Amino acid sequence: MKKLLLNLSSSLAMLSMTLMSLAVPSQASAQAGGGEEFKPLGITSAAFIKVNNDMSPDEAGAYETFAECYPQALPALPCGEFSAEWAEDNGIKAIWIHINRPGVEIGWHNLPDGFADEAFIQRLREYSVGGGKMFLSGLATQLLVAIGRQPDAYAPNIYYTDSEGRKISGNMSVVLNDNDPWGVTGRLNGVDHDGINSFGHAKHAIYGQPDPDFRGYYASLTSTDDLSPDGVHYKWNILGAYEGQKINVSDNNCMWTYDDRAEFRRRNNCQIPGSWGQENYDTRNWGIVEFLPDNVDGISGGHDVFGTEDEPWMGNTIANGMACFQYANKADNRYYDNLRNLTFNTINYLTGEYRVIPSGITAVGDDEAAAEAPVYYNMQGIRVEAPAAGELVVKVAGGCATKMIAR
Repeated sequence: MKKLLLNLSSSLAMLSMTLMSLAVPSQASAQAGGGEEFKPLGITSAAFIKVNNDMSPDEAGAYETFAECYPQALPALPCGEFSAEWAEDNGIKAIWIHINRPGVEIGWHNLPDGFADEAFIQRLREYSVGGGKMFLSGLATQLLVAIGRQPDAYAPNIYYTDSEGRKISGNMSVVLNDNDPWGVTGRLNGVDHDGINSFGHAKHAIYGQPDPDFRGYYASLTSTDDLSPDGVHYKWNILGAYEGQKINVSDNNCMWTYDDRAEFRRRNNCQIPGSWGQENYDTRNWGIVEFLPDNVDGISGGHDVFGTEDEPWMGNTIANGMACFQYANKADNRYYDNLRNLTFNTINYLTGEYRVIPSGITAVGDDEAAAEAPVYYNMQGIRVEAPAAGELVVKVAGGCATKMIAR
């Protein structure tokens, strides 16, 4: 069984890298934003995990964005069917869970429709401890406490409060004018610990402008700010109305505010790539937090660990609890491209398998690829020697990958 799974993972990796050579011909064309065309990827090693029954409009919108980014991805999986074994069997390296709906009280025990089930929480923990990557957005940031990856004392504590003082996810209760967009900034006030200056987190790969030595597939974002002294942008609008229009949105933050950033990072072994874009110098409100594996230092001088000596916690998670990441109103959101691209970058960063190929260089030598006979894979990434008539397969030949029905 182990050998079979290893072969499956190897086949999926080979298939993904070959497809990459088709989908990512050059760094220039891989970037999108600022008027450039967005180029989706085909098959991905990420999966969208949904509630057991009907998704809310915003959750359904998030899945539509996922499908836009990865047209050949697996269908959304109900959380009751998810497990580490399922992820391994399907070559899944990262999962995205997005929860955003009105009327949910604060606390992971109140998460809807299967996400608070004890059996699911245990399976999610096993997946993350074993090295599975997660993108948790909206109310799903609370799952970190549920699985034991974040201490309860540091649970998300910026949450909508209604007129009766209840901390409960809000309705579509905020109207944004065209001059009042919501966004994200990678600039945190002052010099951070470990020598990262206030603009340093803007180079995180999720923003599409990483350091040159990071060779991930990313899409660039459109920014209206001036460049930092490091030559990077640091502020991006994510949600807002078109000129002369208005847009109805939810005030559904599920993020963090604590006085001591260094202590927060130490106790959670994390880094903080993003905060509210309305704040140029935010010091204590954190909307995007990356929770690192036990063997990676989120801060120098030591940090808390969450696994054991025999079973260290190896999964990496990006949690995004910012209210501006709303997907239901795609048509009315002037900054949807930024929303989609940042989502795309986050998932690609977590899967870690896609690499930009410099212009004119392919993953396989052009001459060699052209001379090779076609190779076929089924939708599970397993090589098929002789596809049966009517079988849906991916044909790889000449450095190109094509989804087709065998005849």
